[in-house]
Amino acid sequence: MVRPEAEVVVDALAHLGSLGGPRLLLKRFARHPGEALLSSLLTWTEPIAHPRLGRLATFGRHGWPQALSQAMSDLGWPQVQAIFSRLGVRDMVADMDRSGIAPTWVHTLEPYFPSEPVIEAISAYSGRFSLSVGLDPYHLDPEARLAELLERHPIHGLKIHPQLQLIHLGDPRLDRLMGLAERHRLAVTFHTGTFAFRTCGWEDARLLVPLLDACSRQPVILAHIGWDQSERVLDLASRRPWVLVETSWQDPATIGAAVQRLGADRVLFGSDWPLLKVRYALAHVRRALPPGPERDAVLGGSAMQLLGLKRVSAPPAALGRKRTLAVLSSEHPGNTARGWQAPTCPPRRKPWRPTGSCPGHAPSPRHPDASRRPRW
Repeated sequence: MVRPEAEVVVDALAHLGSLGGPRLLLKRFARHPGEALLSSLLTWTEPIAHPRLGRLATFGRHGWPQALSQAMSDLGWPQVQAIFSRLGVRDMVADMDRSGIAPTWVHTLEPYFPSEPVIEAISAYSGRFSLSVGLDPYHLDPEARLAELLERHPIHGLKIHPQLQLIHLGDPRLDRLMGLAERHRLAVTFHTGTFAFRTCGWEDARLLVPLLDACSRQPVILAHIGWDQSERVLDLASRRPWVLVETSWQDPATIGAAVQRLGADRVLFGSDWPLLKVRYALAHVRRALPPGPERDAVLGGSAMQLLGLKRVSAPPAALGRKRTLAVLSSEHPGNTARGWQAPTCPPRRKPWRPTGSCPGHAPSPRHPDASRRPRW
């Protein structure tokens, strides 16, 4: 009797690292002594409250009041830092093993998550991780920075978080990053959705339209299916065959709608670990889709094709589980997402440039103070 093959699950969005970036980006405004006391209390209770807040943010995203975001900003950032400081690569591997996940696509986000410590951490687990780097848009030479990281570890993608990296979607610095991604055949992941804490704004997913139309030669992934802007993100993706979506922080109904509108080959499972527990994110996909080819594609098949993975049998010592799992394929060496085939798409448009001024926007990458990040 032939035993059915185990389900292959690839986590397309996970984070690793300690928030060691510039403190000016993570401002904390202590207005009165009681606030510091409350923050200390939240730090102690974070391991208990964390899973419950994750479920609240998933199912209550459309009713998430902006006033609550404003109030939580000053207290929430230290708790986010506590989560990343408490959970490391061993915790990630243990959590992924419990959920039956082997390949994990880890994303850094400079300057918050320096890439070198993450590379050092994942290098001890051969075949377990793919890497996406969030280059700092304000770096004076991002091409040299990418080349430096490529010498240390294969890279399969770039991550851009406009709200946290304080970069307007019309800023020419993003054109440089998108050009790098195209030359190196890297998938680009954008954070989408209203950010839970107070940031610089620019959260309307429709601001992505000119940028998406100008970068149709490489896959672009819209993370979280837009969170509270899922309809806008699905509308953007449905008109652009090179755009994929990722499922973290979404309920089963939204995940099912994404598969129906885009097809399972353009929907990637992701957990946003450690901010959301893997078992919750995985359960939402399994509730949304019955067993079959569509669920298999969302949970792992689409990501395996994008990252150049193949299904192989690995010894338990390498993967930590006595089952057949997917690992990085030696068939596709290098730093690119070679398994992805560019869809038929319209001619490349001229990169869009904003005509008006906006906070933090420099008129050119050669701006005399191009390295300076806007303060809020």
